Amino acid sequence: MDWSAYTMPPSTEDYRPEDVPVAFVQLWSSTTQTEAQSAYDAVLESIVHNHSGWLYAAAVPATPLLTRMVLETTGLPRRMAIHLLANLLWWSTPGQEFTDPYGVTIRTREFIRNTIQVTRPTLLELSTGTARKPITVAAFELLEALDETA
Repeated sequence: MDWSAYTMPPSTEDYRPEDVPVAFVQLWSSTTQTEAQSAYDAVLESIVHNHSGWLYAAAVPATPLLTRMVLETTGLPRRMAIHLLANLLWWSTPGQEFTDPYGVTIRTREFIRNTIQVTRPTLLELSTGTARKPITVAAFELLEALDETA
């Protein structure tokens, strides 16, 4: 992935494309809560301007990677990916769009929602049960984000 191709206004000052792959490797390999939280923060900071909540254009190619993590991993990487996707949905704004490196106009919220929809069966399975496990809470949070941003 050429993360530098997603250096576009208004994120050209704060977006650091070299941080994105490092953050994803950190997330994918996290095995403790401390590592997972650090990785979550690193991924978030690499695809979102965390202080303003503005999504960098890189949030779009990051969404399928996070979606795969929800579907293909377990444990802390999966839970943190779910939280990250929920934040991407909550922070996306209706009408936010950009032109990708190939000249295609991308409506950010619509793209993120449509990409995440494939996780719905997995999220429903994870959100059932009476135990308030962290993964259950995360799954419920993302389902809520999907419903409320429709």
